[in-house]
Amino acid sequence: SVPAPTILNGPLVIGRLTYDMLRNIGKGGFGEVFKGEAWLPHEGKRTGYIKKPVAIKRALPLTKVAADVNKHLEQQTRRLKSLEREAAVYFSRNLNTGTCRHLTLLYDVAEVRNSDGDREPLLVMQWADGPCSSLGQWLKKHAGQCAATIQQRLSFVLQMFAGLRELHYGGDYVLSDKGAGGSFADPASAAASHASSPTPAYVHQDLKPENLLLFGEGGPVRLALTDFGLTMMCNLPNHAYRGGTTLYMAPEQWLGQPARTPARDI
Repeated sequence: SVPAPTILNGPLVIGRLTYDMLRNIGKGGFGEVFKGEAWLPHEGKRTGYIKKPVAIKRALPLTKVAADVNKHLEQQTRRLKSLEREAAVYFSRNLNTGTCRHLTLLYDVAEVRNSDGDREPLLVMQWADGPCSSLGQWLKKHAGQCAATIQQRLSFVLQMFAGLRELHYGGDYVLSDKGAGGSFADPASAAASHASSPTPAYVHQDLKPENLLLFGEGGPVRLALTDFGLTMMCNLPNHAYRGGTTLYMAPEQWLGQPARTPARDI
């Protein structure tokens, strides 16, 4: 093993904007997250900026060196490709429309020099300022309180499926409560509406409570999907991927089969 190059707390991160006050707040299997600050446009006003917190994501370098150098480089490249894929999903024409309220907003792609002197790409995202940062944390906090929190839980369910609809079919497609001139309570109308739906775009492949962020401290809580490192376009025959979180993987994902439809996330 070798020590991973570090990103020290405090240095400036440079992208389209400049980010400072950097500090490490968490680490996962594939990456780590920092909290920083930046001057961002003041929401609700035509002019003016306000200093706001942001989340900065890094693809964590591997510390265990494989016996085969080429294998090690391949694994490192896969992690950087995951970060690149995530940025591509955020910036895709389907999703970057300003109408996707339930997909976490990407502010910038920035870079920083690590302790080895190398430049690293970073994703700068919206800071989760909800009562808990993720649905996973919220569920732990409210364990055993299902009856008392049923209304909030139902809101999270609806918002999660709204986010999946935005990811699967693009931000401009809104599911109406009427289909083919009738109500969705009518099976024929529902089938006709489904048949006229647009071609699915993406499948998330790593949907879990920790990848559902919460926003809106002190007000209505908004839920948004995040972490598109395993996200793929639907129905690409050569894009099978065995990665994911064991407890939440669909059966066909266990087998490494390509994502044919958005059903994998359901």
